[in-house]
Amino acid sequence: MSDVLQEYKYSKEKTSHSPVITKGSLIDYNSIVQTEGSKTQITKVVVINMDLIMKSLCLNPVPASMDIALIVKKDFKQYKYLLVDFKFNVKSYKNITSHVTNNSIKEKFNSTKTYIEQNDEEIQCINIAFFVFKDRNFQQIRNAWQRRNLNNPKHKAICQSAFESIFSN
Repeated sequence: MSDVLQEYKYSKEKTSHSPVITKGSLIDYNSIVQTEGSKTQITKVVVINMDLIMKSLCLNPVPASMDIALIVKKDFKQYKYLLVDFKFNVKSYKNITSHVTNNSIKEKFNSTKTYIEQNDEEIQCINIAFFVFKDRNFQQIRNAWQRRNLNNPKHKAICQSAFESIFSN
């Protein structure tokens, strides 16, 4: 599991009452994972659908965004937003960069973080974007991610099972 994720635990209470939520943007984690192209056994977890929020802003063009946000807590006292983008469509290390570039990552992360900061003055974002890949072939995918210099300290590639452990910490 990522070192950063070991420090945090998911907070359903805070996520469910986040001031960044708009109508329909609080969704079941299982549903969004299926929509994004994977499966999960995680139930009774809600997350904030950032893609839906950005589309609802009626801006042209629609700002790029991370797929979801959720609130996690550190040491039972410090809450933070965790920003996540699913990359379940990446099946092989050979196509790791077909739709992922440093600029696209930066744009997604920055627009999502800016929206959250404008709508929640109390809770800040962890300054790391998490990109979740299927467990299958993850080692090869992570190696390709590193070779392409996408795995800078602010862009963490993580396999789905390691990411989902945050819900059971």
